[in-house]
Amino acid sequence: MTHPRYTQQQLQHKSIARLKQIYTEIACTVEVVDKRCKDA
Repeated sequence: MTHPRYTQQQLQHKSIARLKQIYTEIACTVEVVDKRCKDA
């Protein structure tokens, strides 16, 4: 099974929801921990 290849620049312009969808589509099994600060 082949998947489209994305450059870092392409991924930077995608929304978090779309990035999560891509992550699921490629069946990635690495746990991602979001370390960004949340707005108070």
